[in-house]
Amino acid sequence: MVKGVTIFGLRGRDAEPAWRLAAPWWDENELRKDPRFEYESKVRGFDDYVADISIDEARILASKYRAKALPWERSAAESLRERLEALGGHIELVRVLVFEWGDRK
Repeated sequence: MVKGVTIFGLRGRDAEPAWRLAAPWWDENELRKDPRFEYESKVRGFDDYVADISIDEARILASKYRAKALPWERSAAESLRERLEALGGHIELVRVLVFEWGDRK
């Protein structure tokens, strides 16, 4: 079962993402067990989990997983850190999607 993680910066719960970033260094097994994540399967046979979290919660997770980034993922991990630190009033929340097989919204 191939899984991945994508992070979206949202201006509002129903708004289109202001930005998105693949985060393969985030631990998808751990995230799926996190009680903030809800099972959501938009395509039959594919298991997705999603959570809308605060910017502060996203910063904590980004810090936790940044150390697990492989050498070629470190610039993306740093980019995520910078985005979360510089959000100001542009982003209201962060959506984290753990998806199976394909990258979907």
